[in-house]
Amino acid sequence: MAADGKSRHVSGGPEAAARPSIFVAELRTFTHWVIYATVGGEALLGWCVSNAHAVHLKLPGLLPLPDLVGADSELADTLQDYHIWGAWLLLGLLVLHVSAALWHHFVRRDGVLLAMLPGAARHNGKAEQKLGLPAASGSNK
Repeated sequence: MAADGKSRHVSGGPEAAARPSIFVAELRTFTHWVIYATVGGEALLGWCVSNAHAVHLKLPGLLPLPDLVGADSELADTLQDYHIWGAWLLLGLLVLHVSAALWHHFVRRDGVLLAMLPGAARHNGKAEQKLGLPAASGSNK
């Protein structure tokens, strides 16, 4: 979400396209927050699963992390099930996210995907010209 905002600010990206409806904008924001929460939840669940299996985690060779839960094989099995379901949720959200980006690129042809790519501010409309898209506002030809 922050990267999307930065791309819009730097390159003008999606500003050239019609503004999305309030529903679409809210759905986009909600979906991004669900992705962030799922990634964070997966990290915490993985940490708890490791602790429940009596594995003590360390930051890469440095600092030992505190145990969030005690060793308990039944709890470990339950947490592992949640962790797997969370991974499936994250995969589904990833597919949804990529599908939306491809829809913008190939169906709407509005430059949203190009604006999200690294170096979007430096391409100066060349990618849009190749694809026959209108140049993003704020680009220097």
